[in-house]
Amino acid sequence: MALTSEQLKEAKEQLFKQLESVEYDKRIAIKQQIELMSDKEFELFLKKNKLIGKNTQCIFCSISQNKIPSFKISQSNENIAILEINPLSKGHWLIVPKSHSSPISEESLKFAQQTANLIKEKLKPKELKISQTNITGHNVIELTPIYGNETQRKQASEQELLELQKILTQKSEIKQNKEEKQTRQQTQKQQIQNKDFDEHCIYCLISNKKMHSIKIAENKDNLAVLDINPVSKAHILVLPKKHSELYKIPSSAFTLAKKIARKIKTKLKPLDIKIISSTKNNHNLIEIIPIYQDTDLNKKIKASESELLSLAKILEIKDKIKALKQPKAEPETKSEQQKQTEPEIIEKPKQETPSTLYKMKMRRA
Repeated sequence: MALTSEQLKEAKEQLFKQLESVEYDKRIAIKQQIELMSDKEFELFLKKNKLIGKNTQCIFCSISQNKIPSFKISQSNENIAILEINPLSKGHWLIVPKSHSSPISEESLKFAQQTANLIKEKLKPKELKISQTNITGHNVIELTPIYGNETQRKQASEQELLELQKILTQKSEIKQNKEEKQTRQQTQKQQIQNKDFDEHCIYCLISNKKMHSIKIAENKDNLAVLDINPVSKAHILVLPKKHSELYKIPSSAFTLAKKIARKIKTKLKPLDIKIISSTKNNHNLIEIIPIYQDTDLNKKIKASESELLSLAKILEIKDKIKALKQPKAEPETKSEQQKQTEPEIIEKPKQETPSTLYKMKMRRA
């Protein structure tokens, strides 16, 4: 099947691009010879030299595989952005998908838009045209800056392209400072997240009993306390003792939360109970929120300490942490049950009276 005049034109342009690596004198001679060919002669030339057909290596595939040198500006997993060596204007770019003949994807268009923003920032054109084209079977996106003095394509020197590449790949000082600041903040955040305990985290202080709270229950890894700024009566926080959102909420926290929820349901009879996992101050926790007729989750209610203490007496669940940690005691004469029921007797030391002392002296004599 014969090539169209448009396809022949594109093939000629790409062939000229491939000749860039050829010595200057030879390149000019070949170009002049090709320019003198008719369309039919040029097509025969392409077929004879296997520049079209099944075994032809696409120039854009070669560029994306780094088999042919190019003036690369940036790349992503799916695309590469290069400078056009025969540009219509300064900063004329090509976005080349790495996959041959695939339709232009959403990711390629997004990448092109990011590239367009960089051109606008660095080169300040009056306008920027984004168009799609197919060259030798490879779909590409062209980004053409418009300054108002464009006439026709012309070959850019290697020095011009290198200088342009340097301008476009160099980060602006403001952007670089911003990125450095973000990196520092991320590092600081990471350092905090890697700690089991953060002294600046209120939930670490509460869960490790370094700050006053009204406890409801506790197990080895978690502490449950009444929220002092509740949205409903008996709003409870289950706090893992380890800081940071990197740690997943332990299953023991959910077990404890369910246990507390059952007791709330029995004692306070709410309409419903919400168990919500959330992160506050980079500390994972679980909230237990009873729902009553007048509950508004967006509005906090007042709760005095005496009210909270009264609730704690109703809802407190005795933990068995100490019992688990302590070794079993040796069996004694009296059972543990008897010890608990019998009052503890503390014997006072006997005081020696004068008569007792006199009898002791007489015996020694």
